[in-house]
Amino acid sequence: MTTCISAIEVNDIRFPTSRFLHGSDAMNPDPDYSAAYCTIRTSDDTLYGCGLTFTIGRGTELCVAAIQALAPRVIGLKLDDIEADLAGFWRSIVGDSQLRWLGPEKGVVHLAAAAVVNGVWDLLAKRADKPLWRYLTDMSPEQLVSAVDFTNIRDVMDADRALDILKQQLPHKEARIQELARIGHPAYTTSAGWLGYPDEQIEKLARQAAAEGWRAIKIKVGRDLQDDIRRCALIRKILGDDLLLMIDANQVWEVDQAIDWVNTLAPYKPHWIEEPINPDDILGHARIKQAVAPIKVATGEHCHNRIMFKQFLQADAIDFVQIDACRLGGVNEVLAVLLMAAAYDKPVCPHAGGVGLCEYVQHLSYFDTIAISGGNNGQMIEHAGHLHEHFIDPIRISNGHYVMPELPGYSVEMHAESIRTYEFPNGSDYGWLSPADKVLYRDYLPPDLTPMLTTHQIDASIVVQAAPTVDESRFLLKLAEASNTIAGVVGWVDMTSAEAVNDLEALSEHTAFLGIRPMIQDIEDRDWMLSDVLHPSFKKLQSLQLTFDALVTPVHLSYLLELLHRYPDMKTVIDHGAKPDIAAGNFQLWTKDMKLIAEQTNAYCKVSGLITEAGPKWCDEDIYPVMDQLYNWFGPRRLIWGSDWPVLNLAGNYDRWWRCMSHWLEQFPQEERKPSMTKRLQDKTALVTAAGQGIGRATAAAFHANGACVIATDINPELLAALQNEFPDMRCEQMDVTSSVDISAVASKYPDIDILFNCAGFVDHGSLLETEEDALSRSFDLNVISMYRTIKQWLPNMLSKGRGSIVNMSSVASSVSGVPDRFIYGTTKAAVIGLTRSIAADFVQHGVRCNAICPGTVETPSLHERIQQFDDPETARQNFISRQPMGRLGTPAEIAALAVYLASDEASFTTGTTHVIDGGVIAADNSLVDLSSVISDISGETLSDNSIALISALDLNSLPRFDEGTRIGPCVANVGKFICIGLNYSDHARETGVEPPAEPVVFMKATSAICGPYDDIIIPRNSEKTDWEVELGVVIGLEARHVRPESAYQHVAGYTVINDLSERAFQLEGTGQWVKGKSADTFGPIGPWLVTRDEISDPHNLAIWLDVDGHRYQDGSTNTMIFQVPYLISYLSQFMSLQPGDIISTGTPPGVGLGQKPEPIYLKPAQTIRLGIESLGTQEQRTVLDVDVYHTNAAKFCPEPNSPEKWVSAAAAAGARYAILTTRHHDGFSMWPTSCSDYSIRMGGYQGDPVGEFVEACRKYNMRVGFYYSLPDWKHPDYPAFTEAHKPYKFGQYPAATNEQWQRYIIYLKTQLTELLSNYGEIDIIWFDGGWEHSQEDWHCGELEQLIHDLQPNILINDRLPGYGDYATPEQFIPPTPPEGEWETCLTMNDSWGFNCEDTNYKSSTDLIQTLCEVRGRGGNLLLNVGPDGQGVRTALFNELLSTVPDGVDIEQFAADADLARREGCIAHESDFVDGVVDIGAPIFDATHPGAIASLTVPFMKLKNSMINIEAAIEKTLQELRRAYDQVLTSSDNGEASDRYLGGKTRQIVFPEKAHPLFAANKALETGKQIAARLRDWEEPAFFYSQLLYKPPGHPHETPWHQDDAYGAMPFTPAGTPLGHASLQFWLAIDDADEDNGCMHFHPSPKHDTLLPHCVTDGDPEDENRLLGLIDPGLHIDNSKVVPCPIKAGGATIHDSGTLHFTTANHSDRPRRAYIFNFADPDMVKRYKASTS
Repeated sequence: MTTCISAIEVNDIRFPTSRFLHGSDAMNPDPDYSAAYCTIRTSDDTLYGCGLTFTIGRGTELCVAAIQALAPRVIGLKLDDIEADLAGFWRSIVGDSQLRWLGPEKGVVHLAAAAVVNGVWDLLAKRADKPLWRYLTDMSPEQLVSAVDFTNIRDVMDADRALDILKQQLPHKEARIQELARIGHPAYTTSAGWLGYPDEQIEKLARQAAAEGWRAIKIKVGRDLQDDIRRCALIRKILGDDLLLMIDANQVWEVDQAIDWVNTLAPYKPHWIEEPINPDDILGHARIKQAVAPIKVATGEHCHNRIMFKQFLQADAIDFVQIDACRLGGVNEVLAVLLMAAAYDKPVCPHAGGVGLCEYVQHLSYFDTIAISGGNNGQMIEHAGHLHEHFIDPIRISNGHYVMPELPGYSVEMHAESIRTYEFPNGSDYGWLSPADKVLYRDYLPPDLTPMLTTHQIDASIVVQAAPTVDESRFLLKLAEASNTIAGVVGWVDMTSAEAVNDLEALSEHTAFLGIRPMIQDIEDRDWMLSDVLHPSFKKLQSLQLTFDALVTPVHLSYLLELLHRYPDMKTVIDHGAKPDIAAGNFQLWTKDMKLIAEQTNAYCKVSGLITEAGPKWCDEDIYPVMDQLYNWFGPRRLIWGSDWPVLNLAGNYDRWWRCMSHWLEQFPQEERKPSMTKRLQDKTALVTAAGQGIGRATAAAFHANGACVIATDINPELLAALQNEFPDMRCEQMDVTSSVDISAVASKYPDIDILFNCAGFVDHGSLLETEEDALSRSFDLNVISMYRTIKQWLPNMLSKGRGSIVNMSSVASSVSGVPDRFIYGTTKAAVIGLTRSIAADFVQHGVRCNAICPGTVETPSLHERIQQFDDPETARQNFISRQPMGRLGTPAEIAALAVYLASDEASFTTGTTHVIDGGVIAADNSLVDLSSVISDISGETLSDNSIALISALDLNSLPRFDEGTRIGPCVANVGKFICIGLNYSDHARETGVEPPAEPVVFMKATSAICGPYDDIIIPRNSEKTDWEVELGVVIGLEARHVRPESAYQHVAGYTVINDLSERAFQLEGTGQWVKGKSADTFGPIGPWLVTRDEISDPHNLAIWLDVDGHRYQDGSTNTMIFQVPYLISYLSQFMSLQPGDIISTGTPPGVGLGQKPEPIYLKPAQTIRLGIESLGTQEQRTVLDVDVYHTNAAKFCPEPNSPEKWVSAAAAAGARYAILTTRHHDGFSMWPTSCSDYSIRMGGYQGDPVGEFVEACRKYNMRVGFYYSLPDWKHPDYPAFTEAHKPYKFGQYPAATNEQWQRYIIYLKTQLTELLSNYGEIDIIWFDGGWEHSQEDWHCGELEQLIHDLQPNILINDRLPGYGDYATPEQFIPPTPPEGEWETCLTMNDSWGFNCEDTNYKSSTDLIQTLCEVRGRGGNLLLNVGPDGQGVRTALFNELLSTVPDGVDIEQFAADADLARREGCIAHESDFVDGVVDIGAPIFDATHPGAIASLTVPFMKLKNSMINIEAAIEKTLQELRRAYDQVLTSSDNGEASDRYLGGKTRQIVFPEKAHPLFAANKALETGKQIAARLRDWEEPAFFYSQLLYKPPGHPHETPWHQDDAYGAMPFTPAGTPLGHASLQFWLAIDDADEDNGCMHFHPSPKHDTLLPHCVTDGDPEDENRLLGLIDPGLHIDNSKVVPCPIKAGGATIHDSGTLHFTTANHSDRPRRAYIFNFADPDMVKRYKASTS
């Protein structure tokens, strides 16, 4: 029977790939891969063909219409006739004269023709039972040629030439088939490089592709050059040089742009550039191909037809032919292009980046390789790894190759389910939507919801799936990542799938993923949820603690009840209240089953969607009965409010639903209406012992209020009955904790608990002597063993779950100190602490926590009973109270609040702790306590009395502290309203010249003005009259509406200090308004503390004050307030609601700047404001300019001429070897007249070039030249500006530039660096900074490094060019372990980089010399930063230290030592120590304080190769000593000694009374010369310095260096004559090959006029003798006199012998050893000995 085509069915299929940016490129940023899909039916029901044409979303419907228009030309044709004349069939499809007009042979009609033609070829191959590639291969050359229409291409390809090509390959066909079957067809992948993917995803996918065997990867380019460079570098780094990288621009460029762009990317060796320009521009392609060679050009996916390809080949415009299986007119036209490509020897690499294209082109490439081209010239098939699961015969990939397809046909037949799911518009993943639905049939995204959330003060929402696909879940999670208004996602997985468990695990890795919602209401099988196939999914939900959202109707509730019984640990949320039939009023089934479900503690109900069930004409009264029922059944803790937006728009809108629920809530007390923020134990089961009264009862109630399912146990049934009556849903069980039987019985009913609160116990009284043994045993059983029983019962189940919290009640009687007459109680409760800590230690690794609470005296029934036993109960009660530090008893609720915290997940890092809660002073160290583990912030929702009580109940000692120096922000966050009261102090009103107001003057201050109490105050732009006002702030803790004054205090959370800064001109002049004058940024410092109202007995009797620069301007009291706090709250609440977190600033006392006489005084930059209120704390602020004003000051910068000469000469005189000048800092100001920016030295009128002058001065003084240069330029228009909004500067949080901006900025950076490094001759160092703001790739560091070395081949680069650098630059510290390689510590003279007139915290000369010593000892350089003022002039403070350090400017840094040089391409020091002498002296005395302790040092010097002159150095030292001594003698009046410590150090001189003669300086000099003569030949590197050490007779300070018999405290002689001692002390540090560090102390012997060792700590006489031989060849160590002493490496210690032992840590390859030499007058020592005998 002849088979005919009977029908063509067409479907519009669209996949939402744009959600994940699959397929994104420069031209198509958000494609939705789609297809016009046709099924060609035949008269044989079992035979059909499938074809498609690829689209990317909108417009697919046009292709569908075109296929339908072509259908009549196909229907009725016989397959045999088609096969007999394939070319004729093709011409009949593309040759319809009217449809052709729409092309011809291009556009929508041609795409449609491809779908139909390919569908027919699929049909023919299936009929032949062959895959299409085999069907083609098996055709003879003549048959194949007869299938081709050679019209318009005969000048390059005709039938004869085609036959020649085909016949040439005939002998090789079978061998090629076998080879391809073995290895597959070569391919490349595009899946790793979509343009919308972030770098992390690209890197991950590229590494994965390489690991899977891909030898070629293509990435998309063309949107941003810098992005492309970074991405290409990233991919090339992963691929190495062996794998191919292709780039694809998708037609986005012009010709010249393409050439430049591709050549820029050439270093990354792209194999080809694909579609660089519009595909119609054939000659443009030819130009590009010639200009970018050897990079190849590939094009073809948008070539409409064979004629275009002919011209591309004729023009030699492409290297690779990229056919598209359905852009060309189907297989027939593809054959024509394959033949032409073979004739031109061009490899065919088909385009396959779309749905179904991979399935198509695998057949075409297999056929081409086997029968036409032979596959020897680089053919590859593109691979895109998306959507293949929708095809019955999807592609298969192995080791980067396509596996040969085997099933009959063209491989593009889709699954019926995929067609149903993704058909547009009635399918897709939102199949329940219809275009007819004008309300919902559109995109709804977070920005659409945000206005409603803002209006109703909702922070965030939970989004729930609306489509049954995993892609939907991923899409929603992606939205959650991008939006802070999405708090969580309820998604979907196919619970029947074998992949369900894996999908759940993968989705749960996202923190926003909360659970899943199968669309049960749409499933016909009502008991579907009970199917066994779902069991693994439900178990996984339980184990992952995810939520099951049940979208059910009343008919499903009985099955849902069974599900809840099966999975009791699975939290289930019933959506839309199970959709009761409100419109019809049919509630019978719903009521019966919903009530039973509500009894299940794992069931929750979401009251969304009710209005849509009520119908479009609903009213509030329709909803209220349903809400009442649900509230009664589920209670407030298991009801969830939801909007069901946007579906609720079908029956109303968000605002109307909100109002409906708000009205319903009005029946409840205010506190119960608010959503609870303290449901801290939600979904947990807690068992409480002794729950009938006191602390146990309060804890059970607190657990219940915080969402726990509470099992309350007690031995007293009456108490349990009362508890049950108050809490009907609480489980109450009678249990005696001393009975294992009772405990087991309760455990059998409740085996699974999360929290165990052991409260049962008994208080015994009496001392040990009054205690009987049986009483001790009985109490031990009740207080300790009972806990052992309960814990042992329930602990195993906790361990099996890997989580649980145990809280045991102990007592302050055991944990802090003993309490009289509590022997038994104190003993047993101490055992509870031991039990607690032991359990915590044993099970800390298993997720079970155990903590103890130790309360003080608490107001409980048992305490009340005991008090009543006294003769005078009231006196007894007062005695108890008097013992409490707070002056009151604790309450059970306060203990319960702490128990809630310890039981909650917030305490998940707390175990084994003992929490004392006794009303004492907690955190008495005044440290800042981090409460973030307890509350999210101190804001409106945490300011209620309950929340404050919770915080007050915490053991603050158990919470972490903030580091010293942590910024303190406003004491209240998220302030809603900042309400201010004007003229509210009578004396302030008088100073302003106005009458006190009759009622409060109310105005608002913008909340954006709020800042921290110690933050800088920014004087606004154009401000001339910024003023201060200290005010009492009142913080609202409870909503206030129409309150009376007498009840107002209960709405106060506490009080704080406020500085209500004002700009008087903005406020009062012109069209000034108070809000305008009060609302500038930083005009509202709040804090430092929020002091709760219970701490302030009378807020109207507090001292209040404010100082500016130390002068007190405001000094008043709150008792002159006109309208007091209660009245203000009542008054304001009549006009507006006061919400928790609102602040009322109550006015200011007199003394504001405006009121000063005779003229007002206003704030200026660099002033300090201090203000405070009695009991509320103190603020301090500094006034500053805003960033923009700072920049305008550049026009005033004009330093004194030739300042660089002065800087450099000072540095050179101080011995510096190189200098670094800051040429441009982060602020963007260039210190030279750069051509790249107007923001430079030119602005201030300076006629010279400071950079050039600096370079010239350095060369004059033979110093190396360095330039500091900041990578960021905050002033550049393309660099995101650092503005006021970004203060304070936060590392890791930087504004982002667009790609176009960044591209321009990098060009600027390179241009300016080129200018800087080209105009000043040879530069030795480039010192970068600021690189942390962007990545190495962003900065193009490799290119910058190459540019720098091209310009300055011998330059050194510091390590702040990310990823590069010759040496390390630790800042403001000396690294404990020296960095590898060369390094330099950069250090400031005070605490500021550059000149700061307010920073006078200068380092002493002693500090600096010690720092230099330590830096050099560890092998580093010291770069010292100093600065003149803004005019380039040295200040007095710097002149004072001029002899100690070189000076500079805020843009200048000097190295204090080290000659850095490049040696063989590496940075190196010339030696371990420095050349030359660096004089680091300092003033050694203060002439006005004779007898002061001071230091004198001489230089560090290199002891090698006779490079130093020790004699000269010692001579200089002695001259200074003589000068100093003489000056002290002449200035001393009374000889009184006063101590002067330099930097707290211990190297000191004490100048004696004027009568004492100068010590034997000449003798010391002679000895020093002897040492120097011998040290010249010392072979090992060493450093040397001297120290004068003098101690007067009877001086109270012990000399720290030694305390032995020779140098002890100096006594007076019997005659009262004071004796003193002075020595010149020399230190010599050498490199020693020994492993030990040691110290040697020498002193002059009374018997010898030479040096003797006092103590040798090393025990190696050979080395010590070697050293002594340098000093005196005849001097050796007597081993019998060696005194071994332990050495503390890396520091100094005084041991029992009294000798200081100094060592240097091993920070180099060889240890260093230090030796101390003392040279003193021998005669003085003899006299001293005589006086003590």
